[in-house]
Amino acid sequence: MSQALAIINSETSAPENIREKICLIETQPQADWFVPAKTKRGRQVWYLRFRMTGWNARLYGPFKSKRACLLFLDDAIEVLQEAEPDVSEKAYKRMVKEPCAKAWLPLVEHPVIGHRQSDSTQEGQDVL
Repeated sequence: MSQALAIINSETSAPENIREKICLIETQPQADWFVPAKTKRGRQVWYLRFRMTGWNARLYGPFKSKRACLLFLDDAIEVLQEAEPDVSEKAYKRMVKEPCAKAWLPLVEHPVIGHRQSDSTQEGQDVL
């Protein structure tokens, strides 16, 4: 049997720039999340307006682009998710003490679920 020979280049090639993925943001970005500003040299920078229920809005930055803002937000959500078991424990401690009242996961309220669909239902009926 003959074996095929391959030419191997011993020089290392430059690594490709791999674009980071945004994985954890569940909603579409809105215009009011981003606050534009100019540096003393006139460079455009961006701040991210971070809102969370129970907190006043906070500005984080400056970042070089809106994408950099979203990458930061994705990282911040990851940090908050790491603390989620502690949050669930606090919720469990204060829940109503009745049979079948304690759910084991938090419920995610998606806007479509709560939206009343008047076109497809008759007046007076709610859609769950």
